[in-house]
Amino acid sequence: MMDPIVRKTTVALLVILVPVAVYHSTTILTFLMNATRSPFGYEHHANVQYGDAPAHRLDVYVPEAAVGAPVVILWHGGMWKQGSKDDVRFLGAALARLGYLTVIPNYRLYPEVRFPAFVDDGARAVAWVRKEIARLSGNPDAIFLMGHSAGAYIATMLVFDDRYLRQHGESVKCIRGVIGMAGPYTLERPAVLLGSIFDKSSGNGWRPIDVVSTAAPPTLLLHGEADNIVWVDEAKAMAVQLGRHAIPVDLRIYPNRSHYDVLVAWWWPLQFRAPVRHDVQRFIDREVADSAPRAACVPGN
Repeated sequence: MMDPIVRKTTVALLVILVPVAVYHSTTILTFLMNATRSPFGYEHHANVQYGDAPAHRLDVYVPEAAVGAPVVILWHGGMWKQGSKDDVRFLGAALARLGYLTVIPNYRLYPEVRFPAFVDDGARAVAWVRKEIARLSGNPDAIFLMGHSAGAYIATMLVFDDRYLRQHGESVKCIRGVIGMAGPYTLERPAVLLGSIFDKSSGNGWRPIDVVSTAAPPTLLLHGEADNIVWVDEAKAMAVQLGRHAIPVDLRIYPNRSHYDVLVAWWWPLQFRAPVRHDVQRFIDREVADSAPRAACVPGN
């Protein structure tokens, strides 16, 4: 039988070393993050239908004792061709435990669809939330859009280009803020699949940086300085463009941090990787406290 001291030492080492050892194995790390998420402090509603397609399903994480809670709609990443709401269950739980009613939709992926179908799916999810979230104790006038990587692309496209929400009877002026984590906003880095997913011949309407309007809400951009999948220059350029349009923007760049650090830092053992939790909480709470529902929040306009 293993000596108790040796056993305790082994367990302690595993707790410390396993997260580090699997850090670059996103599949294993995703499993660990979701498997160890706290089941307390929120109520989970899974696979709620928000549209007609099989992918039109979303999960809702309702904070315990919520009454008119701020709402975060979160889209997962995966280069528009992979990933699922199930990958970020740990983040839904973390946001709910902070007091935010969190909605995580799935959306259609390539090759089933191409741009702009996944952005349209995002607008459809927002319309569902605006209509249904009050009965789940959320505040339909305090909605924030958030995403990681390809999900950040969807979140920002919805507020920078108002045609998608208008097509579903909603208005960008009803969105209180948007949060992009490691998002591709200029799409200038060569990528084999971009030509297949996006029809670049259709003009400049497929890049977030090209479609910013003065109606966009306050924006928080989080990015790892060492991101080698989506360069940090994309976030810097996006912040400059927002400033030109007088959109309040907060750019947070985390030194020596990667594309996935801004996501995995929501998991309690890896919170030291980046202060994303603090930065997001401060942004949402500030916008909720400092401003009434945005002026001219008239659905369809």
